[in-house]
Amino acid sequence: MKITLMLILILFISASGIQAKSKWEKISYYHSRGPVSPEYQYSYIITIDDEGVGKLEYTKLGRTEVYDFSLTEKSLKTLNNAIQNSKALTVSPADLKSEKNLIGGPVYSCTITLPFPDRKEGEEEKEKAPVIIIPSDVNEKYAAGVFNLYQVLESVVPTSVWNEATGSK
Repeated sequence: MKITLMLILILFISASGIQAKSKWEKISYYHSRGPVSPEYQYSYIITIDDEGVGKLEYTKLGRTEVYDFSLTEKSLKTLNNAIQNSKALTVSPADLKSEKNLIGGPVYSCTITLPFPDRKEGEEEKEKAPVIIIPSDVNEKYAAGVFNLYQVLESVVPTSVWNEATGSK
């Protein structure tokens, strides 16, 4: 009995430390409706940091409005899982890009800012954090994971924020 309790305690302590820090600092997702009549054109940028603080910049008819929001712990976990499942953090940028160049239609792109690598003694500090850019034309091999990431990014923005941005209440 004592051994079982001890094992449960050890598992609990080690599991709580696993999710202490994500492998990214900020994610920025851009979506544009594409080339359509001006009254139907819109675009938006969703930016979220690793603490769950987010911002939606919604542009329609040449006017941009900014809306701030915060993710719940559950939404942040869902986003972390989608980032991992997209393979964007593990696949080379060259492999993410499709050899096909699409013309017209909606535009999707995403930038993930990674934490600065630990500096070794004697090394100079780098000026910019490393960045992963997910191109608009994603390789078919990774497209499902990347588009799932985009859907998750859109879904973690609160409905009230979307309604205010789009004018539907």
